[in-house]
Amino acid sequence: MIFESKISDLEERKRYVSLLDRYIKHYYFIAQFFELREELNNFIVFAETIGQLLLNKNNNPSLAKILKNIELSKGAVKFIGNTENDGQKTKTRKGGDGGNREVPKSTIETALENIIEKYQINKDEAIIIKEICEEVSEQEEIKTKVVQNKDNEMFLQQFEPNEIQQQIKNGYMARDMWDTLEDNMYIGQGGIISLMGKTVVNHIVAMAA
Repeated sequence: MIFESKISDLEERKRYVSLLDRYIKHYYFIAQFFELREELNNFIVFAETIGQLLLNKNNNPSLAKILKNIELSKGAVKFIGNTENDGQKTKTRKGGDGGNREVPKSTIETALENIIEKYQINKDEAIIIKEICEEVSEQEEIKTKVVQNKDNEMFLQQFEPNEIQQQIKNGYMARDMWDTLEDNMYIGQGGIISLMGKTVVNHIVAMAA
């Protein structure tokens, strides 16, 4: 593997991946306020997909297949100016693509039923989906950011696919379920991982209501 040949020391590789992760997080924060170059956005999508895979010793075949399935579909949020809050309660935007973010009625279990019906997954797959959704929902950093920004549609549109879905993928990696991250049913646009990300957001908001 080229990465291992360039950085032979394991601890140095870990530091590199840690810095890469920090770079990704800083990028998405800055991208909320400024328009950044397209090539930077493309690199970030690439980097967040392979970052943790660089430390896995058995990932060579999987990594090649995953890279073939990368979709460069994420874009930076463009800065359009500042607004002043006069102390009144913030109202959600009506109409448009976002609409009002209402407190969802569904639970993880209800969302899981919809996933089972749509994709006809087996019992073992359903159990893993439920476990990972619950694990990510309980991560303090994830939970805090979603609750603090539950009425900020722009933030959630960036945070859910970039941060929450990555944590969901980490859940599969931790279980050595690399084949799942090669399955288009899971990683494709609108696939199971995307639905899991939205489920996590809805679950956290519902629990905070």
